[in-house]
Parts: sequence; C-alpha cells; structure tokens
Amino acid sequence: MKQTLLLIALTLITFPTLAQDYDFGDVSKEELLETEHPDHPDASASILYRDYKTRFSYSEEYGFFAITEVQERIKIYNKEGYKYADVAFKLHTSDGRTKDTYNGLKAFTYNLEGGKVKKEKLKNNGIFEEEASKYTTLVKFAMPNINDGSVIEYKYELQTPYIYNLDEYSLQEFIPIKKSVLKFASPEYFGWNLHQRGTLPLNVEQGRGRDKITYDHSEALLDKMKDVGSQRHGKPTINTRNTIDVQTDIYDLELSNVPPLKDEAYTNNVNNYKNSLKFEVSFRNLPGKGLETVTTTWDNITETIYRSSRFGNELDKKGYFKSDLERILNTSNTEEEIVFNIYEFVKKKMNWNDYVGIYTDEGVVKAYRTNTGNSADINLMLTAMLREAGITSNPVLVSTRDHGIPVSPTINGFNFVISSATINQELYLLDATNKNGSVNFLEEHLLNWNGRQITEDGRSRWINLNPTSHSENNTIMSLKFDEAMQIEGSLNSKITGHSAYNFKKRFSRKSEEELVATFESDYPNVKFGEYSFKNHNKTYEPILYSYKFNVEKPVDVIEDKCYLTPMLHLADLQNPFVLEDRTFPIDYQYPRKTNYIVNIAIPDGYNVSTLPESTKVLLPEELGEFLYKAKQVGNNVQVSYQFVINSNLVPSKYYNELKTFYNLAIEKQEEKIVFVKS
Repeated sequence: MKQTLLLIALTLITFPTLAQDYDFGDVSKEELLETEHPDHPDASASILYRDYKTRFSYSEEYGFFAITEVQERIKIYNKEGYKYADVAFKLHTSDGRTKDTYNGLKAFTYNLEGGKVKKEKLKNNGIFEEEASKYTTLVKFAMPNINDGSVIEYKYELQTPYIYNLDEYSLQEFIPIKKSVLKFASPEYFGWNLHQRGTLPLNVEQGRGRDKITYDHSEALLDKMKDVGSQRHGKPTINTRNTIDVQTDIYDLELSNVPPLKDEAYTNNVNNYKNSLKFEVSFRNLPGKGLETVTTTWDNITETIYRSSRFGNELDKKGYFKSDLERILNTSNTEEEIVFNIYEFVKKKMNWNDYVGIYTDEGVVKAYRTNTGNSADINLMLTAMLREAGITSNPVLVSTRDHGIPVSPTINGFNFVISSATINQELYLLDATNKNGSVNFLEEHLLNWNGRQITEDGRSRWINLNPTSHSENNTIMSLKFDEAMQIEGSLNSKITGHSAYNFKKRFSRKSEEELVATFESDYPNVKFGEYSFKNHNKTYEPILYSYKFNVEKPVDVIEDKCYLTPMLHLADLQNPFVLEDRTFPIDYQYPRKTNYIVNIAIPDGYNVSTLPESTKVLLPEELGEFLYKAKQVGNNVQVSYQFVINSNLVPSKYYNELKTFYNLAIEKQEEKIVFVKS
C-alpha cells in the first residue's frame, strides 16, 4: 500500500499537550475566600477560567467531525450569582438522526468549611436534556450545594459532525472573565476564515505543528472521503491500527480580564454584540482531490435553500387550495383586496405550532389539511396562494431577534420565513403565523434589521424589515381646579402602529375594570373615574381610550402662589440611558411619536405669573426632536409636548447626544407653571 493513500485514511488527530494555569479539580483557598471581583466589585459572579480546545477526527464510516473540550470555573459571590450555577449547553441535529453528542461531563461544587476545601460532585440524576426546538436540545444541570463564596467547576467533551457550521466561541459574558483560552487545531486539509463579533482586540496567534494521527489500511477510503464532514447517524466510532505524522494548523488565543457585557435599554439581542469568534471553512485540499473552495456567499446560501424540496418545491404545489382561492378571488376586485383577503384567509385558517424554521415540517399540503404548521409551512403556503392569484409574491428569510445576526453567510443564519407582496412597486411584508397581525406589520421578534427576499428564479436581495412610519400616541388632557385646589381632569388618547399592537397584546384579554386597575397600579396618585376603552380587540383599528380622574395635592402652595407641573402622570421622568458610554447602537425597532396637549383652566382668583419657556431640541441627522410650548389663551393655559424618534436605529456615536436629549426632555417636563393670587 502506498503511503499517500494512508494519509487519506485519517481517523484521529491528537491534540498537543498544553500546560494549564488551572488544572481541573485544583481549586484554591484563595479562590474560595475571594468576596468580590477586584475590578468589578458589583459582579455577582465571575468566570475564573474558561478553556476551549478543538481538534478534528475522521472515521471511515462518519467522515470528519470536530471535538471540543470545554472546561470552566466560576466563582459565586452572592445570591444574585446563584443563577450561574445553572448550566446549559446546546446539541444540534439536522434530521433527528445526525446530531451532536457529548461525553465526559464532570462537575463539582467547592466550598470552604472549617478552613478546609470541601467538594461535592454533580450526580448523574442532576443532568437532563430539554428540547429547545425541533433541531436543538439543551443539556442542563444545576450544581449542588451552592452558597455565597462557592466555586463551581465543570468540563465535558462535545462532538459535532457539522464542521461547516461550527458554533461561535463565546469570549464575553454578563459577568467578568479573569482568563479565557482557546486553542483550535485543524488538519492541513482545511483552510479557515475567522469572523469576530464584538470590539475587543483579539490577537490570534497562528502556527504549524506535527501531530500523530491514526490510519486505516483500506484503500477504499479515498472514494469514501468525497463527502467529508457528511452527517450520518449516531456517535462516531474510531478504529485505530497504525499512526503517522501529519501537519496541523494551530490557532491560539488567550484573553485576560474580559469586562462584563452590559445590557441597556433599546438593545437588539445583546448577544449580537458579545465578543465571540467563529471559524468558517474557506477551502479543503484533500489528497487526491485537489483544492476546493468552500466559503460561500448569501446568494449561494439562498439558492441552496430555494432549491430544497422542503422550500422551493413546496411553493410549486397549488392544487390543495384551488377551490378556496377561487372563492376568495370572486370577492376581490383589486390587487390590494386580493392580498388582504388571501392573507386574512391563511391567518384565520392556520394555527402556528410555535416551531420556527426555514423549511416546511410536514409540508404545505398536510399543514393545510390539518390547519397547523410551522412558520415555513404557513408563510410558504401564503406565498404560493398569492402567486397563483397573479400577485408578485416572494418568501423572505429572516433571523429572529433572539436568533441573532449571523457574522458570515450560513444556512443557519436564518430561522424564520415570512412572505412579501409587491403592488405598483410598493412592497408589503406578511406574516400569517400571527393571529393578531395585519398587512405590512411584523411583530417585534421579526424586526431584526434585514431579511433576504428570494425570487422565483432563485436570486435574492436584502430588504429592510423595520417600519418607516411612526407609531403614535396622541393625547389631549384637560385640567380644572376645584375650590380646594384639587384637580379634576379628563383625558382622551389615540394610539397607532406598534404602540397600539403592544397595548392590545397586553390588555386584549382583560376587562375594562382590569384595565383601569392596571392604570391605578401604574399611577397610584391618580383616582380614575368614568372611562372608555375601544378597539383593543380589533386588529386594524387604533386604540382609543378616555377617562376622567382626580389628583389630590397636585400643586405646591407657598404664600400667595401655587406651582403646578402640568404634565402630571403623563410625564416620563426616567432616562433609560444610564451608562457612561455605549458601543452598540440604540435599537428602537420602529419610529415613534408622542404628542401631548394639556389644557389647564386658570383657577378662580389667580393669574398666570410664570410659564415655562418654549423649547425645541434636535438630535443630529434628524434622528429625533422634542418640542415644548406653553402659552396663555384667554382663561386657559395650553401646554403642548412632542417627543419624536424618527429612526428605528440610532448609531452609538450619538449616545451622549441622545442621553442629553432625554435629560433635557425630563427637565422640561418637570418645569412648573406659577399661578399667583389676583
């Protein structure tokens, strides 16, 4: 047998022995005695050490797969940090047969008792698996005997056949990391692109080495390696016979004192900004096969998806809805009516089973018959019906907010499908999984910047998913004083867009009495009287509500003057932005506009002494503005307040301006009207 053939018959690439600063099981008294993190004293826990080691193996039966050894040591400072003793990691599957596996899970809790280090082992009955989705299983375990000051440590080995879609290596968490180590060793047959998420400077050192591998004498392996990384059933079984040296590419990364990730208001999935590193296969160069480019583009990805039997083929099926579509078209006179009626039909007929996915589950025909399906079943069905009705309609691939934004082109970059329709060059987005949805409206979990629209010829393009029109809250409030200088008021509000949807989602199942009880809980100093709420169960109508109210001690009386803050309970006096700086953008999801008009009857026996000055403040690049006006009109004072955000996304470079913008708005709302006795 020729030696070149032996090199092809890889079954194991060993990992070089490395010196570690943190040997597993060697927890010190100093670590247990530490009461707070030296640089982040407010941290409830910290990761003392995190270690990833990835190597690759090959078996004749299963192809290449990756093996990653994970070791982690965590310090618990207080009860708030106990949640970090509940650990979970993911196992993926593509078809229920090919899947990730794990082994070698060991975990211990360490405490200091009587000056001695005591450890308690995690028992097997404390480990369980939970289905997170059809394609993801969570392995979960809760560490035993957790106390203030405990240290937990665990390790396991994860094996995955999905070497062309390896998970990212997480390099940052919501607690500080004292030391993190990553070592990635690959056979020379693969080239890699490295994609970083986040802003930490990473110094990845690259080197080459020689490792021992095992080989099989079977010359037939040369033919079997043409599907390298293929995904087959079961856990890989490795047969070894002889060893030989092979050259490897090694990537080393070491980080120290990684600061915690801070979450703040108006943030898309914060994990989009968490520092991480992803390895993507760029080429493979297998002996006897030559160089093959692997790195792909979004066009390649979407073309592959579209050609799938569980995607494009499902769009071609039409007979199952023919009679229903004929009835719909008989009552539709315009293209707008066709889109609306088909969308409403599918939305009401179908029940989403809460499974996301870009591929159909049981297929559109069965889903139509059973009235149940996943997101692809329902929205591909909607697209097919629109196309059959003569509407230009195309599916749109989406990554939901909790799924995150992919750092590189990958099929797993998407996990949801919606539909789109074009009428007179105007694009409408449609999601029939949402029973309370409407035409050109997407729930917030789908507003993840951009989606990938695929046309019938397989071509694709990015489209903006975020709304461009403002959601509005328009309110008129009237106030008058009684003889005791208590306020009697009335209020009328109209809410539109996503703001109205969120109101409906929160209150649609509540009675008017329950709605009022919620208002009273939100505003304890206000007594609510006669009230009316309309349209909170109507999808396409704005929210309308009104009520009368009383406010006790609404003014400060000092000698012959009284001071009134005119916005009362409408005032928003809390700035959502509290950090000194911010590295990721402010994500409002949709433009918004608040308009308040407050009409105040001047109390009998008083004149207006002082009114707040009118103010207009602008954000850069017309991103937003607020206006405040106060004027006397006869025997009334009218205060108008408008707060506007014009963009769904504000760049982080304007964070300080935005924080100041909110502070100025708060200060203005706190200003008082001064009445003086006449």
